[in-house]
Order: sequence, then C-alpha cells, then structure tokens
Amino acid sequence: MTSTHLPTTMKAAVMHEPGKIVIEEHPIPVIGLDEVLIKVMAVGVCGNIPYIADNELDISRYANTYPSGIEFLASGLVDVKALITDEYPLEQSQEALERALHNKSSSLKVMVYPNA
Repeated sequence: MTSTHLPTTMKAAVMHEPGKIVIEEHPIPVIGLDEVLIKVMAVGVCGNIPYIADNELDISRYANTYPSGIEFLASGLVDVKALITDEYPLEQSQEALERALHNKSSSLKVMVYPNA
C-alpha cells in the first residue's frame, strides 16, 4: 500500500468583515471515516457577499438548489468557461472581490484559483 504525504496547512481567503479578504494559513481539517477531503481548484467571487453580510438578508430561497446546479454544471451541457470574465490567484482575492463589487457591468464571473 502506498502512503501519500499530505500537507498539514492550507492557505485560505477569509472575510473577517464585509468587503475585506485576508489570506491566512489554516490547519487542514482532520476528516472522519465517513468524510472526504477535496482539493479546491477554483472559487467564484460574488459581489453581493458584503451586501448580504451587512444586511443579514434571508437567502433561504436558495435552499436545496445547489445539488441541482452542481449536477447541471457537471453535465457539460454549458460551456462555463465562456462565462468567466476575470481570473485571479488566491493571493489577489481582495482584488477579485473589488472587481466583482465595482465592475458588475463588465465582470460576469470572477474566479479565484488557489493553486495558480
């Protein structure tokens, strides 16, 4: 049996207050027997996150819609690459958020790639 050495820490883009992202080092979570650990390849940045945090909006209308959305995207029926207008490495997460917040007319989907 081959053993794979995993790192013990990971970088994380953390929003401590609306509109302010800080890159931090965090321990990689310890998983249980019925859990899996996944490597994040990309993250979409939403310009509405600070507004939602500031106003405590009820977003329960989106409850249970994520599995359908993930299944649809995974099907390959839509070329999602055509929707990506901006790409940033993890270290530029703050710039990505600023772009999503202040350039909504020209930025359809802003992506952050942690391993870029």
